Amino acid sequence: MLEIIRLIIALLFTGVCAYTDYKTRYIPEKAAWVLLILSILLALLLKEFQNLLIASVIFSIGFLAYLTGRIGAGDVFVITIITLLVPKTPSSIPSYFGIKTIPTPFPFIFSTFILAALIGPMLIQPIKMFIRLNKNKHKIKKYKEKLITGLLTAALFGFTLIVISQFNKLFLLLTPSITISTLILPFKEDLLKQFAIKKKISELDEDDVIATEFIKSEVLKKLGIKRKTLLKRELKKVKQKAKKQRIKTILVYDNLPPFLPYLLLAMIINLITGDFFTYFLLNS
Repeated sequence: MLEIIRLIIALLFTGVCAYTDYKTRYIPEKAAWVLLILSILLALLLKEFQNLLIASVIFSIGFLAYLTGRIGAGDVFVITIITLLVPKTPSSIPSYFGIKTIPTPFPFIFSTFILAALIGPMLIQPIKMFIRLNKNKHKIKKYKEKLITGLLTAALFGFTLIVISQFNKLFLLLTPSITISTLILPFKEDLLKQFAIKKKISELDEDDVIATEFIKSEVLKKLGIKRKTLLKRELKKVKQKAKKQRIKTILVYDNLPPFLPYLLLAMIINLITGDFFTYFLLNS
C-alpha cells in the first residue's frame, strides 16, 4: 500500500511540475524542497540506504549537469524525488494491464530518464526545431550546405544503427531519436541564437543560463563568468563587477524547451510496461 501511495505522490508532483515547466519553465521550488526532505526522511525510516546512495549519485551528476547548463535545477529536483519515492517499478501496475514483465536490476529512474530523453530532446524537440529552421531558412547562412551535411550524417548514423540492430534489437529503438537529433547538429549555433535574449545583469538569478557562445571572451573575463549557470554567491560577485565595469546587460537563453512533460510521459509508459526497453525486447 505504501508503495502505491509513494507512486501516486511522485506522479502528482511530476504532473504539477510538468505543467508549470511547460507554462513558465519553472517548478514550485518550495514544494520541491519540502517533498525532497520528506522523501529522504522516509527512505531513512525504511532503511533504504541503497536507494539513498543512488539518489545522492543522481543528484550529484544532475548538479554538475546544471552547472554546465545542460539541465535545469528544477529537473534535478524532480528526478531526485522520483528516485527516492519510486526506487523500482511496482509489479502490480503492468500486471493490471495484462503485461508480463521480468525484474530489472536498474532503478526505475534510469530507464525513465533515458526514455524521456529519447522522446523529447532527441526526437520531438529536434523535429519542431527543424520545422522552425526550415521556415526561416532565408535567414540562415549556408543553409543548403548545413542541410546536406546534416542529412548525410543522419543517414550514416541511421544506417549504422539499423545494421547493429540486427544483432541487438534495442538499437532499433535508438535509431529515430539519434538520426533526427544528428540531422540538426550542423544548425546548433543557429538554434541557440533563437533562444538568446538580452537581460539586465541586475535581474539575473540562479535559473538563468548564460549564452556564453555569443559573448566576447573579454566581457566574460571582466565579469568573472566561467560557466553557463551561476550560484547565488557567484551572481553577487558578477553583479558587483558589472556595476564597476558599467556593463548593464548580458545574453541569456530564454524559453528553452521543457523536459519534465517528457519525463512524466516516460514515467507513465514505464509504469504500464514495467520497463519499456525490457518490454520491447520481450515482444519484438
